[in-house]
Amino acid sequence: MDKKSILKVLNSLFEEPNILFESEQAVWRSLNYFRNAKPIKSGGKRKEAEFSDALIVNKARYVADKKTQYLRVRTPLILPLSKYLELKSHRRFE
Repeated sequence: MDKKSILKVLNSLFEEPNILFESEQAVWRSLNYFRNAKPIKSGGKRKEAEFSDALIVNKARYVADKKTQYLRVRTPLILPLSKYLELKSHRRFE
């Protein structure tokens, strides 16, 4: 499918009230990133990001943001993740 067709399908999915996305914000950001992505030159060829590339990046950001928020709520102060996991394994935060 070409970029225009993919954008049309994704927009129609967002307009459909019976469809729910696992993380709507990540999908919406991916759609906008994909829509606005400029081609780049790589290895003498012009390449464009695919929607799947944008979705992988934005879903990873979404998950990382959620984990960061969880750590800020669950810990009395910001700790390195390794220290937090070590303390959690001793059940000091339960």
